[in-house]
Amino acid sequence: MPTINKSYNINNEEKSFKKFTNKTTNEHSTGSSNNDILNEVIKHQVALKSFARIIENYEDLIELDTKQYNLDSLFAMDIGGSLCKIIFYDCNIENFDNNEIKELFNSLKNNIFSTEDYGFSGIRDRYKSIKTKNGCIHFILFETQRVKNAVELIFQNDIIKNIKQISCTGGGSYKFEEYFREHYDIEIKKYDEFKSLLTGLNALLKYSPNESYHYKIDNTIISDKPIPDVYDADKKSIFPYLLVNVGSGVSVLHVKDENTFERVSGSGIGGATFFGLVRALTNINSFDEALQASREGDSSNVNMLVGDIYGGEYQSFNLPAEMVASFFGKFAKNGTMDKASDADICNALLVMITNNVGQVAYLNAMRYNLTKIYFSGNFLRSNVIAMKALAKAIHFWSHGEIQAHFLKHEGYFGALGTFFLNNLSK
Repeated sequence: MPTINKSYNINNEEKSFKKFTNKTTNEHSTGSSNNDILNEVIKHQVALKSFARIIENYEDLIELDTKQYNLDSLFAMDIGGSLCKIIFYDCNIENFDNNEIKELFNSLKNNIFSTEDYGFSGIRDRYKSIKTKNGCIHFILFETQRVKNAVELIFQNDIIKNIKQISCTGGGSYKFEEYFREHYDIEIKKYDEFKSLLTGLNALLKYSPNESYHYKIDNTIISDKPIPDVYDADKKSIFPYLLVNVGSGVSVLHVKDENTFERVSGSGIGGATFFGLVRALTNINSFDEALQASREGDSSNVNMLVGDIYGGEYQSFNLPAEMVASFFGKFAKNGTMDKASDADICNALLVMITNNVGQVAYLNAMRYNLTKIYFSGNFLRSNVIAMKALAKAIHFWSHGEIQAHFLKHEGYFGALGTFFLNNLSK
């Protein structure tokens, strides 16, 4: 089994991220156009790797290391519309009381840890693994359209015969329920999506140091590296907070305490909106290319700025000249569309989407008098450009009084919470 504390090797890391970026786009980019965005992603993940990856002082979770397991309880799934997230817990072999199950467990581990790359779209996020006292939690990702292949790739025939039930959340727990039952004689044990999401998030915010991080902003200059948040359990509670989950769309949750939360807002303008409009307005057909183009483009060739209207800043309301007055406003004039490149359009779209999400988040934080805003969701997975844009948006709308906080395990909280709910008695 590979250790999660291997020394850093830039070639291995680049190879790993190229695998991921190739797998999660509909069409692969070619040539060297992705080098800049890939290098930024690598630097971002290297910085996150330096954060602690353990669970400590976790009296509420100690049962993970003391209970007797069967193969069923080692897994949990969150099957979303685009991605299927899988948790695998590598427990101590003494947590099994049956020698036959111990042998199957070793066979299962050999199968899972023989690679980080499963078929066309599967990947094990090695750098996200978390150590418990006697075990390790691992995170695996598949495209939802290949979830059927995921089962066959991870489970060998002799293993799958010993799995009778898998805990699961997300829409896919309903969509694939009959398939699992008919083809593998496996029952799906369903858990509420938001309950699972918050169970996983709250556990890591409380017990895993540096789960959340932020970017430092001085005026309009943003730091290159993520800065870990430090949580002192003796001084303050993690509650209340606002959780903004950015996926295809956006959901906003007001989390009051461990057991009380409500969905207070949302938006239909999210990650799928960004990529859908990119494909509609440009010749770009992959998400990675869209991010690279966003990095290189100039949205001022697309957006109408305050300076375009007033010839400079609008001093009466302290609006800077470079502030957007109207997204895509310049396209309303004849002869302007030909002057904008695909990269300019991608940059304008990313600025528009993230500013909208940031404003929705800020207004809800003000509505409920909250000072902590966490952003999660797979749209932000390795999307450094979007995270920095959100950080700037929150900084701007709050006049620097509120920071945007991001999460290392951004898309895995639903699967992790499902695992906890299935294995912990409280």
